[in-house]
Amino acid sequence: MSKINSPSCGYDHGGCLVEFENRDEVKIRSPKNSNDSNRQIIILMYPIRKMKLNKLFLIFIVAALIIQLGCSDDAIVKRRVPKERSGLEKLRQSNTPVVDSVPKQKTRMAVAIFENPEATWFFKISGPADRVDKSESQWKKFFQSVSFTDNEPKWEAPDDWTTAGPKPMRHTTLIIDKTDPPLELAISSLGPNQDLLLNINRWRGQIGLKASTESELDQQIEKLENDNGKYLIFDAVGVGAGQMRPPFAGGGGKPPFAPFAGNQSSPGASQSTSLAFEPIEGWSEGKTSSMVHARLTKNVDDAQVQITVIEMPADANKWEPNVMRWAQQVELGSLSESEFAKRTTPLVIDGVEGKMIDLIDLESKSNNGTIAGMVKKDGSAWFLKLAGEKELTDKSRAEFEKFLSSLKFK
Repeated sequence: MSKINSPSCGYDHGGCLVEFENRDEVKIRSPKNSNDSNRQIIILMYPIRKMKLNKLFLIFIVAALIIQLGCSDDAIVKRRVPKERSGLEKLRQSNTPVVDSVPKQKTRMAVAIFENPEATWFFKISGPADRVDKSESQWKKFFQSVSFTDNEPKWEAPDDWTTAGPKPMRHTTLIIDKTDPPLELAISSLGPNQDLLLNINRWRGQIGLKASTESELDQQIEKLENDNGKYLIFDAVGVGAGQMRPPFAGGGGKPPFAPFAGNQSSPGASQSTSLAFEPIEGWSEGKTSSMVHARLTKNVDDAQVQITVIEMPADANKWEPNVMRWAQQVELGSLSESEFAKRTTPLVIDGVEGKMIDLIDLESKSNNGTIAGMVKKDGSAWFLKLAGEKELTDKSRAEFEKFLSSLKFK
């Protein structure tokens, strides 16, 4: 009976013929050789569309009706019904999905990515390619104006842009044009150390493009710089809505931001663990948060170096991807396996073992240097980082080591 919903077929069950005449009715005819004249030609009509029955329920009803008509228990035999009787063409036309009959529009997505010690910020515009193209000069100029003060973004927007009301999981939504629906620029942030490849593949999926590989990553992003620092641009054209999936849609039960490789900002990832440390003479303490447990800064002439201690979920933050990102930030490129091992040393924080990597190269063209470590405790990954102007960072090693030795989990 599994095929009983097919509009191109009828079924003969002990002489009972079940036919789908069209989308609105089912006909069940009793055997012509029946001795009961009242049952010899019986036509039962059921308004399928009005009853809104699902297929399994319909099969159950038809089976029950066949039994009531006194059909035998013989095996079901498939019988072809002419097209003109089956209503096949009409049913095919009425069941054609709308999406197949409407051409998919080209969608362009552009995302500016600002990687800060405290958080990663995303400035995303997505919509019909022609409308995004039309406003390109405006949003590119906007990206160039973005700056940060204590991890709070600032920008200069065109006079005709407006700010929309609050939306979930967004810092700000800017309205670019007055179309319906309007073209928006969404501003949001997650924790630091985001997995760039996973984010890009999530965006590519939103506009119907295939996932990229690690080797193709450089082809997917453009590295830019404004007066306030460096940032990345992902810019691609595909098809589809270009919007974030609703919660739990195709994500294996994960929240909507799960595709960010789990590098989500999870304030107070380990609520039972906090951190104590001793201040360093000559260093000023800066703003902290539920993620940033310590921030110390030292300025010497025009150079600056900063120490940060950041807590993130342990199961979502791996050592190697973070190291490779830090290496790119100081323009060391992709480290070979031997270079990776050469620069890595053991780290112990209050009895908890971890790793430390030295990414200072005084011979490189980069003006920046980083020494960073990670330990994991009670479900949290603790990132301990010394970063800034490379010569000052190199001279601050002893102070950083002293700071690390003073750290205590409590």
